[in-house]
Amino acid sequence: MDIIYFNSSSSKLFFDFFDILEEAYQK
Repeated sequence: MDIIYFNSSSSKLFFDFFDILEEAYQK
């Protein structure tokens, strides 16, 4: 359970980071 939770939360961080990068590219 802890491992799955960790993986999903780090994946969320990873994708949030990509959203920020995408926004930076569009501006």
